[in-house]
Amino acid sequence: MLNLFDNDQRVSILAGGNNTNSSGFSFGEISKMFGRGGNTSFNSNGSFSIGGRAFGGGAGITTSQNGGLNYADKIGEKTEVSGDYFYASSNSKNESSSQRETILSDSRFFTNSSTKSDNDSDSYTANLEFEIETDSTFQINIAPSFSYSKSRTLFNSNDETLDEDRVLTNQTAVNSNVDMLGKDFSNEFNMTKRFGSDGGFLRFKLENNINETENEDFINSNTEIFGTNSETIDRNQFTDGEKNSNGLSAEVTYRLPLIAKKLFLNFEYEYARDKDENRESTFDFNNTSQDFTDFNTDLSTDFEYTDSRSIPGVALSYRAGKWSTRFNVSYNIRTLKNQDLLRPEFNVERDFKNVQMRSYINYRFNEKSSVYANYSLSNNPPILRQLQAFTDVSNPLNTVIGNPNLGPVNSHTVYIGYNGFDWQKKQVYT
Repeated sequence: MLNLFDNDQRVSILAGGNNTNSSGFSFGEISKMFGRGGNTSFNSNGSFSIGGRAFGGGAGITTSQNGGLNYADKIGEKTEVSGDYFYASSNSKNESSSQRETILSDSRFFTNSSTKSDNDSDSYTANLEFEIETDSTFQINIAPSFSYSKSRTLFNSNDETLDEDRVLTNQTAVNSNVDMLGKDFSNEFNMTKRFGSDGGFLRFKLENNINETENEDFINSNTEIFGTNSETIDRNQFTDGEKNSNGLSAEVTYRLPLIAKKLFLNFEYEYARDKDENRESTFDFNNTSQDFTDFNTDLSTDFEYTDSRSIPGVALSYRAGKWSTRFNVSYNIRTLKNQDLLRPEFNVERDFKNVQMRSYINYRFNEKSSVYANYSLSNNPPILRQLQAFTDVSNPLNTVIGNPNLGPVNSHTVYIGYNGFDWQKKQVYT
């Protein structure tokens, strides 16, 4: 890692590679280079991510190479700019096996599974951020991001199921070769106007995300079902898939000071619309033409899925001394719409109205330790596969039929915790 500084200008360069499933860099080194902007997450295997960039981890034995460049500078008196480019490449080899016993109320059965995979992936990301202050009360932030990735995965598996007398009831063997290509663009635009010195402001936020994914999957499988209704299912198929996602959200927040710099009332409104277009065309192998030319309707999909939300809300927040707390309540007016271009009889449109809540309270003992409690009430809509009423037979041993009458799931979440930090001793307590 190399860092160069010249007044407001900063240039950082990193490069590394290993076969230990490790990033080769500490979280502190990476956060200093790319900043702490965006989401940050840690995994139990020691890997972490900053702003959508993943470092370390991987299934099985992973050999990785990565490199990146970060640049930050101040242009004139009112504009700060930063940008980075990051490249990551990895090869992961993974083998696993499992033996499982499933106990039901009136019977039991056993499942033996083994899998082997070999994955090669390359990813490229570029990010820009502009922070413009026209004066002390008005600020504009613009943050576009671009990414490109490609991967190839070779996968094979063998599974068998036995009844409680250890008699074989079914077995399956699968071999597949998947090539995937992904492109993503996202942008975040913020405008903030402050009023007076009591902490009031008006903020407008606009986010959009455009994602395109293409995949080609060659699969060869053999499934044998034993017993009275014995059956053998052989599949030699090619699937050409394409998924396009387009998301847009706009949010307006007005913060009214009730007690200067301590107690605030927020009025919030958000509108969001996500649209997914998903097409998977599956072709069976034709022995006459020696090519994948026979279109398989049962294993193909072509649909459009739209999730629209209109969310008004209010929030009350307080911060003074060692205490900070916030309570937010909003009303989510949601419309889910699915159009199946292959099976129009399964088109569905549903409307939902739900209350959402978020709250937290935090007490800071000192700069190194604090205790906190969080509560949230959220609702998650059913995914498209769950709403589609057609019979999904992509897995011969697991037939799935969707339910168009499903509604969002309300989730209550409570967190209570303690944080302690000692950076000099490199100790973190949670």
